[in-house]
Amino acid sequence: MDRENREIEREELRRGWRRTGWYPDLTVAEALAAGAAARPDDLLVFASSDGGSDTVTLAALHARAGELASRLAATGIAPGDVVVLQAPSDRQGTEAVVALWLLGAVLVPLATTATPDELAHVVRETGAAVVLVVPAWRGVDLATRAAGTAERVVVLGRGSRGPAGP
Repeated sequence: MDRENREIEREELRRGWRRTGWYPDLTVAEALAAGAAARPDDLLVFASSDGGSDTVTLAALHARAGELASRLAATGIAPGDVVVLQAPSDRQGTEAVVALWLLGAVLVPLATTATPDELAHVVRETGAAVVLVVPAWRGVDLATRAAGTAERVVVLGRGSRGPAGP
């Protein structure tokens, strides 16, 4: 199904959900922006890789995610693109999730513990053209493991590379 037909189908679903009250007339990205505007100083607390915690305000998370969304768009990620995200549930991973929502991309989250075969399977089954990863997690080089699994691998903090790797 092409992108235009997918968007028409999604809008038909949204209209039905709004009629039944299951779906507010906001996207997740719009709801987050409204929350950031209404309560900019609310703190979010994340576990950090060193065993401590990391805090950020709702407004700062939204701003950082917006900046990341711009950088991801510059790599060619566009609304409707299916993107597999392999990142931990920390601040950086959350910023990536929100950035993909802001872009209008279709997020397919995948555990950082997934094997290269599992990642390749998810990419094939979802039709994802992009895998977005953190460079490394708990000593595992996720960027290298992701190389060759999708048309493009985008490494947070590094940019984009094709299937052949670096």
